[in-house]
Amino acid sequence: MLVSKRNLNNTELPNNIYAEKMILGAIILNPNLIYNIIDKIKPNFFFKLEHVLIYSTIISLYNNNKNITLINLINELEKKKILKKAGGIKSIYKLTYKVINNNNFEEYAYLVLDKYFRRRLIEIGTLISELGYNKFISLEIIVRQTEDYFLELTKDQYNNYLTFSALLENLVINFNNKLYSHYISGISSGFKDFDSMTQGFQKSDLIILASRPSMGKTSLSLNIAHNIASYNNKAVAIFSLEMPKSQLVYRMLATSMNVSMRKIKAGRLNKKEWRIAKSAIESLSKLNIYIYDEANLSPVQLKSKIFSLIQKDKDISFIIVDYLQLLKSDNTKENRSQELSTITRSIKIIARDFNIPIMVLSQLSRNVELRNNKRPILADLRESGCLEKNTLVKAPKQQLDIRIRYLNILNYSRTIYCKNKNNRIIKTGIKKIYTTGKKGIYQLVTETGYYIKLTSNHKIQTLNGWKRLDEILITDQIMTIKKTTAKQNLNYLIYTFGFSIKFETIESIYFIDYDSAYDIVIKLYHNLIGNNIIIHNSIEQDADMVCMIYRDEYYNAQTLEPNTAEILIVKQRNGPIGSFKLNFNLQSTKFSDMN
Repeated sequence: MLVSKRNLNNTELPNNIYAEKMILGAIILNPNLIYNIIDKIKPNFFFKLEHVLIYSTIISLYNNNKNITLINLINELEKKKILKKAGGIKSIYKLTYKVINNNNFEEYAYLVLDKYFRRRLIEIGTLISELGYNKFISLEIIVRQTEDYFLELTKDQYNNYLTFSALLENLVINFNNKLYSHYISGISSGFKDFDSMTQGFQKSDLIILASRPSMGKTSLSLNIAHNIASYNNKAVAIFSLEMPKSQLVYRMLATSMNVSMRKIKAGRLNKKEWRIAKSAIESLSKLNIYIYDEANLSPVQLKSKIFSLIQKDKDISFIIVDYLQLLKSDNTKENRSQELSTITRSIKIIARDFNIPIMVLSQLSRNVELRNNKRPILADLRESGCLEKNTLVKAPKQQLDIRIRYLNILNYSRTIYCKNKNNRIIKTGIKKIYTTGKKGIYQLVTETGYYIKLTSNHKIQTLNGWKRLDEILITDQIMTIKKTTAKQNLNYLIYTFGFSIKFETIESIYFIDYDSAYDIVIKLYHNLIGNNIIIHNSIEQDADMVCMIYRDEYYNAQTLEPNTAEILIVKQRNGPIGSFKLNFNLQSTKFSDMN
């Protein structure tokens, strides 16, 4: 909010007090109108402080499922001790004196929005001017802050005002396009089966392309970038955190020529291949592809660079980031699983803010190599590990321990216990539970006989923070809980819900066998109590689409499908999951449609 109601020239800032009054009065008389603006107008959009307080209180009533009435509004303001600041009872009553036609309600909402954005523009101008005069702030920080200001301001705030009839009209146009052409709603990947399953890459989507090393994920992403830039005539940005840009250019040239990259680097090309190279270079030079090869990018820095690029080229339509595990987190206090979850969520927000699909490449966990069937699954993308099927989870409602594989049964509560940041035991909800197939299971046993069965990459709370099982030493102490009374609590850390927390030394860790494993996603704090031990939960994937690459010939020299890559779509919010196959030339790293 602005500190002053006037600008530097002592001119009153843009506002429309009448429109503000009409909106508030209309909502008090017809509470259903709140649905029209609850997601569009925030309290600070109002100019007059009294109106900010009144609208904030109306939203508070709405969020707490209370009726929005004149009496409830006045009582709530009085309860918050802000009734006088809000203008008093008489002033609030006056808001209801003028009745407006409901059809005009959104027009008044638009006027409030218009004046707010004008004030915000003036405020941003002042802030940028102050930054420019500050000699102690580097130019890089000033430019980044300026970009953030204008990114916030240039978001399309009016898209939500499309009428239902306009939306239906757009829908009919889409139907006609699909009826009379091979129309796809998103950006074509250049691969027929890929587009058939996904309808192309949709705006604001986060796409994860994952595989084990040497499967060809970078090559496939470059193939897609080439196809988008050439077939769709779109601009593509590639952020490479691993390979230098020269290496990527060599790869794209090799793919275009269908010749080994080693042969190109060595310059061992015959006359025909030199002619092909010349033609390929001419074609590639016409493509609108930007490559950045800076390492150690964070989501904030990535967002800033994308913003700068879009200011330069409005045709940027697809972004590739190679790869997820090399991005650094803006929050260094999180463990790596939480960091990756935060990073993917941040990139999803970036995709939504710019309304551009972003493809992020990712390494799969080593669990793939431990299975007989090397075909990857969604759980391989997570670094948080899995729990053995009979792990006991404490459920408050039943007052008993429930095996994790039974938690999906409807009769059981979806509420369990976890610990908060202050190491207190609290109740939390389960977002998701699912089986991840057979995994290599290890058993950890404590000095008092507590034990837990889990995969080697699952994290456990130790005295020195969260550690993967395969990183834990016998000398480490892990966090356990015990049912106690308040009188018995003297030797324990904290007592809540009848549970005390205590650190115990480890007796042994050893491999058991391959067995069914489960992942569980918790709503708060990313942990749970399993077999009386504090363990990490799974991190839910924020991507709209997750694709994985599998090449059987990498593991099996006698494969029946040489030069073939299977693309598995293991998650898709708005479409089917499944798989399709592409031809793959290992020498030139070129992917192409089958047949």
